[in-house]
Amino acid sequence: MQQARIEAFLAVARTGNMSRAADELFVTQPALSARLKGLEGELQVALFARTSRGMRLTEAGRAFRPYAERSVAALREGQERLRLLQRGGGVLTLAATPGVSTYTLPAVLEHFTGAYPQVLISVRTGHSEDVLEMVLSEAAHLGLAREIRHPDVERVKLYEDELVLVVGPHHPLALQRE
Repeated sequence: MQQARIEAFLAVARTGNMSRAADELFVTQPALSARLKGLEGELQVALFARTSRGMRLTEAGRAFRPYAERSVAALREGQERLRLLQRGGGVLTLAATPGVSTYTLPAVLEHFTGAYPQVLISVRTGHSEDVLEMVLSEAAHLGLAREIRHPDVERVKLYEDELVLVVGPHHPLALQRE
């Protein structure tokens, strides 16, 4: 199915008029009509009822419209993604443990996205072993987790995190210093 045919269908569905749709798409009315006939022929169903007041979607046209809208949106999103890649952008997928993704990552990502707005960030969360597996399977570009040794990954220590035990004032451990 050609994108031009689907865009022609959507323009006529939106305007309800061949002339306005042709103007919107910068094509002639015969070219627009040919696109619609081609799409209806390919789908083997009438998408419009032609009336004296313009074009009206048939039941099949109304059923097809949301799929056509999603397909055009997906193609435009793909084109935008390619433009991002050409400008040095892309997608960075991070894997992080719940603690890191909740407490540490938001501030880091705010700084990063300010410096690199063309990079889209995707964050996946899991336990340290899951983070390692995501990096090894290339489901994530980077992993942020507790230190796990594995021969196929390079580790860089980012910071030390102190864990403390918190108890109520009347708990037997409350009187101990360590």
